[in-house]
Amino acid sequence: MLSDNLDSIKQLKNNVFIVTKNNLKGSYDSKGKELIPIKYDKIEDFGDYWHCFWKVYLNGLQGLYSYEGKQVLPAEYEKISSIDRGYKKSPSLIVKENGKYGMFNAQGECLIKSEYDDVKFDNGHYCFQKGEKKDYLKRDKQTLLKGITIKGQITNWIEEKGNSKQISYFIFEDNNGRLFLIL
Repeated sequence: MLSDNLDSIKQLKNNVFIVTKNNLKGSYDSKGKELIPIKYDKIEDFGDYWHCFWKVYLNGLQGLYSYEGKQVLPAEYEKISSIDRGYKKSPSLIVKENGKYGMFNAQGECLIKSEYDDVKFDNGHYCFQKGEKKDYLKRDKQTLLKGITIKGQITNWIEEKGNSKQISYFIFEDNNGRLFLIL
């Protein structure tokens, strides 16, 4: 028995159950183990096929739990979105907190403090903007390149093990006006 006096039980994929009690939601597995405590206003799927999470809502704020029930991010954020980093790689999590943006990895470790005014996809890279200053997230990485400006992109095709593969190089300019290439 999960609990008495439940308002509803809804079975989802992988034998996970969303339960509602007194208009608050939680989650249990098929063996009756609590995955998410019954204290949230709403629970929904979040992520992709390889990396699934539960997004929880509490008093207008968002948090994340792993599918196994481990809290990744507490329900303290105005918005949580993800950046797909490629096939079978853990996503990066963009958060908005007190009107500012930052980033966490899929284990809930802070990678970029919530101090940026905006995050946009710009010239093939995510751009974290603070005022007029832009810092770029290195493609498929979790490294922020600071003090540079993207000037252009060079695309080339290479043959690797009999297959053609597209490679893009980006032309960057640093604060001293020096130009360099980065893959």
